[in-house]
This record gives sequence, C-alpha cells and structure tokens, in this order.
Amino acid sequence: TEDQSLEKALLQVEEEQQRCETLAEVNTLLREHLDEANEVNSALKEDVGKLTADWMRAREELELKESEWRSERELYDSYLRGERSRLLSLWRQVVTFRCHFLEMKTATDRDLSELKAEQMRLSGSILVNCSRLNCGVRPWESVTLGRPVLKDQAQQQAEQEISQKTWAVMHLQVEGDPEKKELQDRELCLLYSPFASQGCAKGVGRNLHRTIICNVAPPYCRFHARLSAEGLWGKVCHFAISHILT
Repeated sequence: TEDQSLEKALLQVEEEQQRCETLAEVNTLLREHLDEANEVNSALKEDVGKLTADWMRAREELELKESEWRSERELYDSYLRGERSRLLSLWRQVVTFRCHFLEMKTATDRDLSELKAEQMRLSGSILVNCSRLNCGVRPWESVTLGRPVLKDQAQQQAEQEISQKTWAVMHLQVEGDPEKKELQDRELCLLYSPFASQGCAKGVGRNLHRTIICNVAPPYCRFHARLSAEGLWGKVCHFAISHILT
C-alpha cells in the first residue's frame, strides 16, 4: 500500500511538473505577446500623437481660412452693395438723360417747324421785295442816266436790302441737296454769264456779289462756309441778282 501511495505521489508530482512546464511555456508565450503588444501600443501612441498634431494644425488652418472667408464675404457684400447703388444711380441718370433728350428733341422739332414756316414767309417777302425793287430799278436806270450819284445811292440801297434779305434766308436755311465744290464753281460761272448781256458792264451784278461777300459775309462766315459746303451759296446769289436784273 505504501508503494502504491508513493507511485501515486510520484505520478502527481510528474503531472504537476508537466503542468508547471506547460504553464511556464504559456507564460513565456504570453510575455512575448505582451512585449509585441507594448511595441504596437507604443507605435500607436506615436501615430496618435502625430494625428493629434496634424488635426490641431488642420483645425488652426481651417479657423484661419474661415476667418479669411468671412472677411472676403464682408468685402464682397460691401462691393455688391456699392455696385448696386452705383448701378441704380447710373440708371437714374440714363432715365433723366432720356427725358431731357426727348424734351430737347421735341423743342428742336418745334423750332425747326417754326424756322421752316419763317423761311417760307421770308422767301415770299423777299420775292415781293425783289419784284418791287425790280420795278423801281428800271425807271431809276432810265431817269438817272444824267444823275450817277442818285443811281449809285439807289443801287447801294438795293444791294444792302438784298444782302439783308439774303442773309436772313441763309439763317433760316436748314436743309438742302449737297453739292460738290466743283459744281458750285461751275454754277457761279454760269451765274455771271447771262449778266454780261444784261448790262453787267454797269457793275450791278458783280458789285452786289462783292458787297454780299466782302461786307456782309464776315459777321456770318460760319453760315457762309456751311452754305458753301452744301452748295447753297450760288443759289442764293443767283436768286437775289436775277430778281434785280430780269
């Protein structure tokens, strides 16, 4: 019985010894896993530290960008408000200008209508006066053959009146067919050709043209240039002279 108990004790000791060896191996293996886990944990801590630093940096950059965006938005809003007010002001100016333009156009059309009516009236008056002068010049030419002084005075008076009427027409003339300067010169040449056979040697036609250009034209040189450019000067002179000598 003692031998059996001793064998049992030895078997238990061997079992316990094997169990201890197994536990020692497990303990060693667990220690190795623990060391590996500690190393991984250390690496993770470093990664977490880096991520935290990156996150803080990104947060600071985001806050900076947000502040810049807010300032830019405020500037853009103020710019939009300024542009809107400027656009409204410009639109009001355009509307005001349009109203003024329409008023000026209406007034201009009315003045042009009045000028045309005055032109027609004055043209008729000139025609009547020229007819009267024509009727008066012919008797004066026959009566004043022995009185050249009175003839010159009558001629000067007639020339002065014709010049005044002619320039009144030039003031009121606003439309006409444009002609070239060559045609105007040709018309003036044709203007003097019939007067040579109608007593132009007396100097009436040439003196009248010289009086209109030299004595009357300087105060109205701008209208003379405009009428010359439009080819109306020769027509006016021809109209005035022909009604005296016909």
